[in-house]
Amino acid sequence: MNEIPQELHISSSLDLAWPVFFAGVFVALAILFFAWLSRRNYLALPELKLEPVAGPPTHSVVIPARNEEASIARCVASFSGSPCLVVDDQSSDRTAALARAAGAQVRPAGPLPRGWLGKPHACWTGSRDGDSEWLAFVDADTWYDPGFLPSLLAYADRRQLHAATVFPRQELEHWYERLLLPYGLGLYFTGVGAANVNNPRHPEALANGQCLLFRRSAYKFIGGHASVANSVIEDVALARLLKRHRMNIAVLRCES
Repeated sequence: MNEIPQELHISSSLDLAWPVFFAGVFVALAILFFAWLSRRNYLALPELKLEPVAGPPTHSVVIPARNEEASIARCVASFSGSPCLVVDDQSSDRTAALARAAGAQVRPAGPLPRGWLGKPHACWTGSRDGDSEWLAFVDADTWYDPGFLPSLLAYADRRQLHAATVFPRQELEHWYERLLLPYGLGLYFTGVGAANVNNPRHPEALANGQCLLFRRSAYKFIGGHASVANSVIEDVALARLLKRHRMNIAVLRCES
């Protein structure tokens, strides 16, 4: 049997190694580029600064919640100076009781109508309470500095906005959050143009369902959450509706 020369083995290994090496370098550079691009796009969003505010306009806070007993009290406490309504979406834990104890009003979301998803329905249910000038929708697993909402209301009122949405600083408490959330946000901001999403004449839209603020008249005009009843990205869908009608929405970040 003829033996293959050792030199041929070495040459073949090198021929295979170089393409793999260059492919690895290319992938690494591509990851670094998109990480840089994502961070640049995020930092290009206007930053909401907390400021002392006296007498913010009338407003109410709506918090859709389902089995959020671990976080609901902390969220409600963020808005101790604001009317706060928790819409309990058929929780099987102590969400409703803890929300009441923290100072919120609680309303059951009721049975889910056909064609609706849970979060839009809970938000829509809560929006029909009261007649305040502004409506803030926040997720039950978020919490805020006491000066956050008054600062956001003042920002929106001064600029005569119809709506605003905020990307707050993310506190990552669990290992899986530290693993997945930076990756998810990185993908999210890779293709975002900060100037475009803040330009009412440009169709590109962006929103963060964790924190959405609407002037009630604008919310009613676009049909509110009823107009995006079956959307899994109801926040972006609402932003698109605002853009379609040339309404002013500010997409902000808040590091404080």
